[in-house]
Amino acid sequence: LKLATGELVQEPKPWFKKSAISSVCRLNYDEVQRILDGQEIEKPPVYGEYEWADIEKDLFLLYKVCGKVRTSRMTGGALSISKQKMIFHTRDTQDGIPTGYHLESHSASHWIIEELML
Repeated sequence: LKLATGELVQEPKPWFKKSAISSVCRLNYDEVQRILDGQEIEKPPVYGEYEWADIEKDLFLLYKVCGKVRTSRMTGGALSISKQKMIFHTRDTQDGIPTGYHLESHSASHWIIEELML
């Protein structure tokens, strides 16, 4: 992948192999979005030989590259389907009956994951 454009390189040819992912940090969509927006979060544990600065650097790299890939797909005529998801608030109840709701926002943290799943 060319980092500057998000285009797939032709040489060397892409290859596919079995692999295992070893996570070094766990973040949810909201935490990632706050990081991308320049806000502070309570830093979760980072494992292995990595540091928090590595996690932030990689998140911004993914944001940059996935943004270019997404832009290229959309300008190339990709179909965009958007839907809103209703989230019910039940955490503060003993009986599980919703006390409220909100509509999930579809932020950059969501489309980064979408691009990586394509």
